[in-house]
Amino acid sequence: MRITTKVMTKFIQEKNIPTNGKLLDLGCGAGRNGIYFARQGFEVYGMDFSKNALIEFENKIKGNKLEGEIFLYEKSPYSFTILSR
Repeated sequence: MRITTKVMTKFIQEKNIPTNGKLLDLGCGAGRNGIYFARQGFEVYGMDFSKNALIEFENKIKGNKLEGEIFLYEKSPYSFTILSR
């Protein structure tokens, strides 16, 4: 199931999540959602397994003069356990 930016925006509004908070985008790819939420005021952290997608995301961040950090999953400075069904 693909979750759209519209669905995520509705969720954030319904839960009264402050837009100046931190947002972790797992499987961020080239950053379509991350860029959108960075423009809304979130501090976006993106993580993916694809180095090429992360390079594209990083270029979009710089090109749009946004703040954000991206990590190749294997080289992240953070430790996560990822659960999926």
